[in-house]
Amino acid sequence: MVELDHPIAVDKPVDDSWKLLLDLERLIPCVQGGKVLEKTGDESVKAEIRVKMGAMSMKFVGSVSVIEQDDADHKAVLQVKSRESGGTGHANADVTFTSATGAARFTLPPRSPARRRRWARAWSRRCSTR
Repeated sequence: MVELDHPIAVDKPVDDSWKLLLDLERLIPCVQGGKVLEKTGDESVKAEIRVKMGAMSMKFVGSVSVIEQDDADHKAVLQVKSRESGGTGHANADVTFTSATGAARFTLPPRSPARRRRWARAWSRRCSTR
């Protein structure tokens, strides 16, 4: 399992950012390649993300749900469960947001060890430049 922890700088008031984090239909398109396919409940959606690194391209389809929410402390946990479309891989994550910071734990697709390392390095570089 790869664990990524990246602070997110936000120039909006905490309450405005908090509303965005809980609105999955607005939040998911903020992730590059992310798209909401349908709303499946009050706090869950079916979504897809297209990931492209060099010549390698993958599409993951699955669910995103708010599984924990503490409005007083501005803390939320989102759970992502997805499968690679047309493949055998999966990408699952628990993403924790507290005020203006985020931390994520990702389970990488079952590929060769070299591919997993490249995927983790590319994801880490992409997140650290934002």
